[in-house]
Amino acid sequence: MILNINAMIDTNYKHNQKETSSLEESLGPIIVGGLKQFVSLIKSQKGEMDCGFIVPCDFTLTDDEKNSNGGQFSNGELELRRWVKAVEAMIYAFEDNEPVLPDGVVEMTYGEESKVVVTVLNQNLYNKHKAEYSIHYTKVSEGLELFAKHYRELWW
Repeated sequence: MILNINAMIDTNYKHNQKETSSLEESLGPIIVGGLKQFVSLIKSQKGEMDCGFIVPCDFTLTDDEKNSNGGQFSNGELELRRWVKAVEAMIYAFEDNEPVLPDGVVEMTYGEESKVVVTVLNQNLYNKHKAEYSIHYTKVSEGLELFAKHYRELWW
Protein backbone atom coordinates (compact mmCIF):
# COMPACT_ATOMS: atom_id res chain seq x y z
CA MET A 1 0.00 0.00 0.00
CA ILE A 2 1.37 3.41 -0.97
CA LEU A 3 0.34 6.29 1.24
CA ASN A 4 0.63 9.99 0.55
CA ILE A 5 2.21 11.08 3.83
CA ASN A 6 2.12 14.82 3.08
CA ALA A 7 -1.58 14.64 2.30
CA MET A 8 -2.25 12.62 5.47
CA ILE A 9 -0.69 15.38 7.58
CA ASP A 10 -3.36 17.76 6.29
CA THR A 11 -6.20 17.41 8.81
CA ASN A 12 -8.73 18.04 6.03
CA TYR A 13 -7.41 15.12 3.97
CA LYS A 14 -10.13 12.58 3.18
CA HIS A 15 -8.62 9.13 3.64
CA ASN A 16 -9.76 6.49 1.21
CA GLN A 17 -11.39 3.32 2.45
CA LYS A 18 -8.28 1.22 1.87
CA GLU A 19 -6.16 3.53 4.05
CA THR A 20 -8.61 3.34 6.94
CA SER A 21 -9.75 -0.27 6.68
CA SER A 22 -6.84 -1.23 8.95
CA LEU A 23 -4.88 1.57 10.55
CA GLU A 24 -2.54 -1.08 11.92
CA GLU A 25 -1.57 -2.00 8.36
CA SER A 26 -1.41 1.55 7.01
CA LEU A 27 0.28 3.28 9.95
CA GLY A 28 2.38 0.38 11.30
CA PRO A 29 5.05 0.55 8.56
CA ILE A 30 5.31 4.34 8.94
CA ILE A 31 5.72 4.08 12.71
CA VAL A 32 8.24 1.21 12.44
CA GLY A 33 10.33 3.16 9.93
CA GLY A 34 10.37 6.23 12.14
CA LEU A 35 11.17 4.27 15.29
CA LYS A 36 13.99 2.38 13.57
CA GLN A 37 15.56 5.62 12.38
CA PHE A 38 15.06 7.14 15.84
CA VAL A 39 16.71 4.19 17.60
CA SER A 40 19.61 4.38 15.16
CA LEU A 41 20.11 8.02 16.13
CA ILE A 42 20.02 7.38 19.87
CA LYS A 43 22.38 4.41 19.51
CA SER A 44 24.90 6.80 17.99
CA GLN A 45 24.89 9.03 21.11
CA LYS A 46 27.86 8.80 23.45
CA GLY A 47 28.44 9.86 27.03
CA GLU A 48 26.24 11.63 29.52
CA MET A 49 22.84 12.96 28.54
CA ASP A 50 20.65 15.27 30.59
CA CYS A 51 17.35 13.81 31.72
CA GLY A 52 14.70 15.09 29.34
CA PHE A 53 16.96 15.77 26.36
CA ILE A 54 16.95 12.35 24.77
CA VAL A 55 16.50 9.89 27.63
CA PRO A 56 13.11 10.19 29.35
CA CYS A 57 13.33 10.39 33.13
CA ASP A 58 11.74 6.93 33.43
CA PHE A 59 14.99 5.46 32.11
CA THR A 60 17.49 7.37 34.19
CA LEU A 61 19.46 5.50 36.83
CA THR A 62 18.63 5.67 40.50
CA ASP A 63 21.40 6.67 42.89
CA ASP A 64 21.80 3.02 43.93
CA GLU A 65 22.11 1.95 40.28
CA LYS A 66 24.67 4.69 39.63
CA ASN A 67 26.76 3.47 42.58
CA SER A 68 26.57 -0.20 41.53
CA ASN A 69 27.34 0.38 37.85
CA GLY A 70 30.79 -1.19 38.04
CA GLY A 71 32.25 1.31 35.58
CA GLN A 72 31.85 -0.78 32.40
CA PHE A 73 29.65 1.94 30.92
CA SER A 74 29.05 5.54 31.85
CA ASN A 75 25.74 6.31 33.52
CA GLY A 76 24.63 8.14 30.37
CA GLU A 77 25.40 5.09 28.23
CA LEU A 78 23.41 2.83 30.56
CA GLU A 79 20.45 5.22 30.39
CA LEU A 80 20.70 5.29 26.60
CA ARG A 81 20.73 1.47 26.56
CA ARG A 82 17.54 1.41 28.64
CA TRP A 83 15.88 3.88 26.28
CA VAL A 84 17.01 1.90 23.23
CA LYS A 85 15.58 -1.28 24.74
CA ALA A 86 12.24 0.48 25.27
CA VAL A 87 12.16 1.84 21.71
CA GLU A 88 13.06 -1.62 20.36
CA ALA A 89 10.06 -2.98 22.30
CA MET A 90 7.93 -0.33 20.57
CA ILE A 91 9.30 -1.42 17.18
CA TYR A 92 8.42 -5.04 17.92
CA ALA A 93 4.84 -3.99 18.70
CA PHE A 94 4.36 -2.42 15.26
CA GLU A 95 6.25 -4.96 13.13
CA ASP A 96 4.41 -7.67 11.21
CA ASN A 97 5.78 -10.56 13.26
CA GLU A 98 2.76 -12.48 14.52
CA PRO A 99 3.50 -16.21 14.88
CA VAL A 100 1.91 -18.20 12.06
CA LEU A 101 0.01 -21.37 12.80
CA PRO A 102 1.58 -24.09 10.60
CA ASP A 103 -0.57 -25.94 8.08
CA GLY A 104 -2.10 -29.17 9.31
CA VAL A 105 -2.36 -28.14 12.96
CA VAL A 106 -6.06 -27.30 12.90
CA GLU A 107 -8.94 -27.87 10.54
CA MET A 108 -11.68 -25.32 10.18
CA THR A 109 -15.13 -26.30 8.93
CA TYR A 110 -18.56 -24.74 9.00
CA GLY A 111 -21.10 -26.22 11.36
CA GLU A 112 -24.70 -25.40 12.04
CA GLU A 113 -25.81 -21.84 11.30
CA SER A 114 -22.50 -21.21 9.50
CA LYS A 115 -20.53 -21.26 12.76
CA VAL A 116 -16.87 -22.08 12.34
CA VAL A 117 -15.81 -25.34 13.98
CA VAL A 118 -12.10 -25.72 14.76
CA THR A 119 -10.66 -29.20 15.19
CA VAL A 120 -7.13 -29.55 16.54
CA LEU A 121 -5.23 -32.11 14.47
CA ASN A 122 -1.83 -31.83 16.17
CA GLN A 123 -2.11 -30.97 19.86
CA ASN A 124 1.66 -30.57 20.45
CA LEU A 125 2.10 -28.05 17.63
CA TYR A 126 -1.10 -26.29 18.64
CA ASN A 127 0.12 -25.94 22.24
CA LYS A 128 3.51 -24.69 21.02
CA HIS A 129 1.81 -22.10 18.82
CA LYS A 130 -0.45 -20.96 21.69
CA ALA A 131 2.61 -20.47 23.91
CA GLU A 132 4.46 -18.54 21.18
CA TYR A 133 1.40 -16.40 20.52
CA SER A 134 0.99 -15.65 24.22
CA ILE A 135 4.59 -14.43 24.42
CA HIS A 136 4.12 -12.41 21.23
CA TYR A 137 0.87 -10.85 22.50
CA THR A 138 2.54 -9.86 25.79
CA LYS A 139 5.50 -8.27 23.97
CA VAL A 140 3.17 -6.38 21.61
CA SER A 141 1.07 -5.14 24.53
CA GLU A 142 4.16 -3.96 26.41
CA GLY A 143 5.53 -2.20 23.33
CA LEU A 144 2.23 -0.45 22.63
CA GLU A 145 2.00 0.70 26.24
CA LEU A 146 5.54 2.10 26.03
CA PHE A 147 4.69 3.84 22.75
CA ALA A 148 1.57 5.41 24.24
CA LYS A 149 3.37 6.47 27.41
CA HIS A 150 6.44 7.92 25.66
CA TYR A 151 4.87 9.14 22.40
CA ARG A 152 5.71 12.77 23.16
CA GLU A 153 9.28 11.84 24.14
CA LEU A 154 10.23 10.39 20.75
CA TRP A 155 12.27 13.37 19.67
CA TRP A 156 15.90 14.41 19.49
